[in-house]
This record gives sequence, C-alpha cells and structure tokens, in this order.
Amino acid sequence: MKNLFFFVLLVCTQLIYGQQTKDVGGKITDQNGIPVPGATIVEKSKPTNGVISDFDGQFVITVNKESNELEVSFIGYETQTISINGRYINISLKENANELETVNVKGFTSITSSARVRTQAIQSLPETTVALDAQGIESGGIVNIQTFTSQISNVTFNQAQQPGVNFLTVRGISQIRNGESPVAVVIDGMTLPDASAMNMSLYDIELLEFVKGPQGTLYGKNAIAGAINITTKDPTNTNQTKLRLSAGNGGLIGAGLSSSGAFVKNKLYYSVTGGFKNFDGLINNTFLNEKADFSKEMNIRAKLKYRFSPRWSASFVQDNFKVDAGGNYYVTKTDIFDPSIPVLADDDYSSEPFGDVLGDSELSNSLSSLKIEGNLEKVKFQSVTSLNYTKRYYIGENDYSQYAFSKVSQQSDSDTFSQEFRLVSKDNEDTKINYTIGALYQNSKRYLNTSTFLNKTFYEGGFVDASAANANYSNDPFVGNDDDNTIQTLAAFVFFDYKLTSKLTASAGVRMDYDKLKNDSHITNTTLENDITVLQPKFSLAYQASKSTLMYANYGRGYRSGGFNSEATVKFGKTYEPEFTNNYEIG
Repeated sequence: MKNLFFFVLLVCTQLIYGQQTKDVGGKITDQNGIPVPGATIVEKSKPTNGVISDFDGQFVITVNKESNELEVSFIGYETQTISINGRYINISLKENANELETVNVKGFTSITSSARVRTQAIQSLPETTVALDAQGIESGGIVNIQTFTSQISNVTFNQAQQPGVNFLTVRGISQIRNGESPVAVVIDGMTLPDASAMNMSLYDIELLEFVKGPQGTLYGKNAIAGAINITTKDPTNTNQTKLRLSAGNGGLIGAGLSSSGAFVKNKLYYSVTGGFKNFDGLINNTFLNEKADFSKEMNIRAKLKYRFSPRWSASFVQDNFKVDAGGNYYVTKTDIFDPSIPVLADDDYSSEPFGDVLGDSELSNSLSSLKIEGNLEKVKFQSVTSLNYTKRYYIGENDYSQYAFSKVSQQSDSDTFSQEFRLVSKDNEDTKINYTIGALYQNSKRYLNTSTFLNKTFYEGGFVDASAANANYSNDPFVGNDDDNTIQTLAAFVFFDYKLTSKLTASAGVRMDYDKLKNDSHITNTTLENDITVLQPKFSLAYQASKSTLMYANYGRGYRSGGFNSEATVKFGKTYEPEFTNNYEIG
C-alpha cells in the first residue's frame, strides 16, 4: 500500500510539472539561411535554464509555461531577445561587425558529416571522406553520382550496356554485372536496395559525401568499400520557387522546377522538385543511320513534413525517376567474318556501332519513405520506413554486327521493404560519450530474366539469309535464366564515441546481420536456400592535433552478401559465397 501511494504521488507530480512547463523548439540560422550550431538559447526569466543548438541549428528547450521570451547568443553575432509566439520559432542571427573585428570566432565547420548517422563536424571524422555542401555541388557541376565520383581518387564509376548496369570500383573492390554494389547509397537515412538506382540525377541536395572503407557497422551489408551519403534539402518555411534550364551538344535540353514552402507556418511544410532531360545522342549507328546513345529522363520528388510538436515530426517523401535510352551499342570487331581483322582493343573507340538492332532500354525507380523523428531530452529517436521498386529492361544486339542472327533482352525487377529504428545521443561540448543504437528488418525480392531471340529466316531457312531486311525474329525466345531471389535481413548495431581527453577520442561499434537467401529457378523448377550470420566490427582512435589537423587510425570489417547463379559455373557452382574485407587505415 505504501509503494502504491508513492507511485501515485510520483505520477501526480509529473502531471503537475508537465502542466507548468512547455517545450519550445526552433532553428537558428545566419542571414544567409545557413544553420548556426553551438548557439546558446536561455529562458529570459530564468537564465540558468539553457541549451545549445545542434549541428543542424535545431534546439528544444523546456521553459515555464508563463515564460514569453528567449535570449539567443553566439560569438560574432548580436544577442537577440526572441518572443515566444508559438511552439516552433525560426531565428535569424545578425553579425556583430564590431565584435567580429576583435574576436576570432571558434564555431563549427560549415560542412558537417552524417557518415556515422549522427551529425558531426567533418574535421572530427576519423574516415577518408569527401564532402560537398549545396554550394560546392553547384560550383562543381555535380549532376549525378558518376560526376561526383569522377572527382574522387581511387574511385571509378562506369555504366555499360544500358542505364542501371553500373560498375563502381573503390580501392580495387568492384562489382559484377547484376551483382551487389560495393558501396551503400543512402538518401536521407534510407539505403537504396538496388544498385541500378545509382543512375538517378541529383538535384536540391544539401550535403553529398563519400566515405571510403567498410561502413557495414552502420549501413549493413554491401557497404564493403564505402558509403555515399545524400541529404536532400528540407522544405522551407517561406515560399521559394526556382526554375533551371540547360542545353548542350547532341541535342541536349533540360528543364527543372522546384517549389518549397509551408501550408501552415512552422507546422506543415512541402517541397516539390521535378526535372526533364532529353538527349538526341552523339554515337551514330552507321548501318541504321540512327543515334544509338539517345536518352530521355524524367524525375520528381515530393516531400511533406509535419511538426507535431517541438520534439516530434514526420516526413513523407515520394521520389520517382524514369529513363528511356539506347543500349547495348558495342563494337567488337569491324567484320566478324574476316579472321584477319583483330578484335578491337578496350581503348579503341575509332569505330562506331553498325548492328542491325537499335538497342532500347528502360530504367525506373520509385522510392516511398516515412521518417518519424523525436527530439527527446537526452536522445534522438528515428524511425525510417521505406518501400522501393526498381525496374530495368533492355533489348538489343547479340552479335554486334550488321547481320541478323539474334537479339537479346534482359529484365531485372526488385521490390524492397525496410524498417529501421535508431536511437542517437545528443552531442554537446560537455558530452564524453556519444552513441548510436539501431535495428533493421528488410525484405527484398528480385527477378532476373535473360532471353535470346533467334532470326527464324536464318536458322530455319538453311543458314543462308542473315540480312537485316529479311529478318524475322522469333517471339518464343531461348531463355538463359529466369529466377526469383529473396533476401530477408534482420540486423542490430551499436556504435560509441568516447572522449578520453579533450583531444583524444576512441570509437567502437559492431553490427550483427542475419541474412536468409532463397532462389527459385523457373527453368529447372528447383529451390535453393542459404542463411548466414555476420558480425561487422569497427574501431578507431582519433587525435585532434590542432584545429585543422586530425590524426587517426581505424579498422573495419565489410561484408557483401552472396547469392545464386542461374546455372552452375566452372569456378563457383550454383551458389556463390559472401565476400569479406578487413580494412586498416592510418591518416
């Protein structure tokens, strides 16, 4: 009875306290709209009650219910008294010219990193990282992942056959056709499950970063060589509209429109961005006298953000793109029937394609996501739910000649559901321990079909007439593979940073993945299953030698899931094993 009395007393006390206080949140920026981290926000009537803004300029402070003013200050800016006229306040700081002349501002860097899920200064990150903010992306002419990686050492990105067939190589770690990428691509906290989607155009991007080395501890399987982290711009509180136009050789024309604003200020925000690009092509098929590398792309992203309270918000994003393009325009040798003519070298681009089939391909992707965020007193909560559909198809040359022997098609579809939960500690100058804890469930289904269509005029007519003019391709193809593959993943991870001293930080983390793989072959009517449990640890030690110098050493283990071949191969058989890498780095 005594325990019950104290419990009731505690609940009543909390209810009374809750009725006497209120949460006020907001975002602090400078005059250019750039977030100001590290600003001090105090309750005007109670100066001992204060918080500081995080790396995104965000803050939440619990004040007395009767309080009506906050005081905001930051070195180099004028101290401002802000009226509490709502639950969420946007605050723009003004530079203090007199103070800037005599004070060396020791703020945070203007470019922050989200490579370790939580936001931190890029100078404090013990990883080989290349990061660009919105201004750097625009000035660098970055329009897609390929143009971004072209500026990074030891990274190559090639597209072959058609849009969506990508070969990304990082520090010598590459990928095979229709295989998993060695790099995780993450958009606003959601990992793209299909490597084909890396062909997307980049627009309205706030932060773009490439982190080298295994990143599986935080991003899971297939981040064996690194991670590309993409942060899109959030909707704005004020209405903004931007139009962009582009043109280039090969008949290139493009247009884009973006609009952002608030349906209800400080409560319900929106942003819509779309684009169109048409390219006639530069490579001519000399036999058909048509351009072989034509492309047409359309994309749209819509984001809706609702703020329930200063501490809780939800964001829904719908991101779609579609590409129609040429494909499979290879040249192997100038005449396949003349044995005296050698095969062209890999770097020989002197001959244009001359096949009798003009390649045609399609790539589309649809990503739907819902992110719920809670800014609690000591920790940030995130729930990320996503559903991704990718479709890739092409039909084109199989013999790469002007003769009509055969043509080939390939269809690759995937749909993936993911649910991830994260707890991320809040960071401030006095915090010694920072942590990220999370769990993931993912179910990915993939379909792959490759078919060959024979010219009946040639194969059924005595192997005489292989002319393109008389070609009659079969509608009943020879099927090379026809498979359904399913990968179910359960994962949990934890990562800690511990400040041993003001300059020395130790980090450690581990992730456990359980993958269950299943293959259904529609040709052999067989089913294969496999499962694996993997640990991916990561350790690092970082020493801040000076304001501009960080020395570090780290170790990480990466993992790329195995799978199934359509047919047994000479070297690997029907099943191929997962890959692992151990990375040691000093920088």
